[in-house]
Amino acid sequence: METGQQSINMASKLYIVTYNMHSFNQGIGVVCDLVNSNNSPDVILLQEHWLTPDNMSIFGEKINSHYAFGKSAMTESVKQGPLFGRPYGGVSILIKNKLCVVTKCIFCTDRYVVVRVGNWLICNIYLPCVGTADRIDIVQDILQDIWSWRLKYTDCGIIIGGDFNTDLEKSNDVSNYINKFLTNHSLCRCETDMPLRRLHTYVNEPLGHYSVIDYFVCDTARDILDYNVLDPDINLSDHRPVAVRCKLAHQPVTEVLEGDKGSKESKVKQLRWDHADLLSYYNSTMCMLYPLYYELLEFENNSTNGGKANCIAFIDSYYAKVVDCLNQSAGLHVPVHYKNY
Repeated sequence: METGQQSINMASKLYIVTYNMHSFNQGIGVVCDLVNSNNSPDVILLQEHWLTPDNMSIFGEKINSHYAFGKSAMTESVKQGPLFGRPYGGVSILIKNKLCVVTKCIFCTDRYVVVRVGNWLICNIYLPCVGTADRIDIVQDILQDIWSWRLKYTDCGIIIGGDFNTDLEKSNDVSNYINKFLTNHSLCRCETDMPLRRLHTYVNEPLGHYSVIDYFVCDTARDILDYNVLDPDINLSDHRPVAVRCKLAHQPVTEVLEGDKGSKESKVKQLRWDHADLLSYYNSTMCMLYPLYYELLEFENNSTNGGKANCIAFIDSYYAKVVDCLNQSAGLHVPVHYKNY
């Protein structure tokens, strides 16, 4: 959602909650209690809503104080025919309506959503659990994709929240990779210096399983004012909501194009077409290329101004314009994966 150069009058603090719903029906009660409370979150990061694509609009039917950005994880399953087994996955972000004027949805996929709210780039992630095929590869792809968006919006701080599906205090392949990623990119866990840092976020009493697997991490720890693990009176999910409060600057949301502000490191860029918003890419390239089509027709019809040198100059200029259009559209709708060699 492009918001333009508008300003709003609201509190200078941003209240963010992350919550694994363990299905929409089991988690919606907690979400409704949160949004209807006197201390309603400004942003809610939701994982595992289990909704099919046709049912994604149900957030808007149940909650009218927040606007939802998200995606189903069941798109391919629905395409293959009748559904078998239980539903799974899916992530969404709920943004309070009054924040829409400083909000821009950057990218949505079935395991992460990226939005910009004021001076924050907020990422909601759902990392794969133990037993998932190619688990470490998926984790690497998600974190590298998110960092590619971070490099594009360098005028923001970044907050990554959600279900990491691993305890970062324990040593295993996934935890070790995530901790190394955090260190390499100067990110810190928001609970590190907070008194409630080790309260369990995953609680399954029948199985006797308790762990800390839901986190917030950021690159500007000084702007994190509070951290808390919530314990709702009625919670049918096996996760507890986790909340942070941070400083918010209400600067207008503007587009930062690739190359305006980049990493100082030498990196090789790879476009991730498998995670691209292809429909938006097709629509934007159509809008950008149509004027060039008429420019080409005009040149062909105006053959009296021809000549070899003139034709070569036109072709070079025309080619540069086409490439520029494609690059601009890709910069808007295709995430970038950076690799160091």
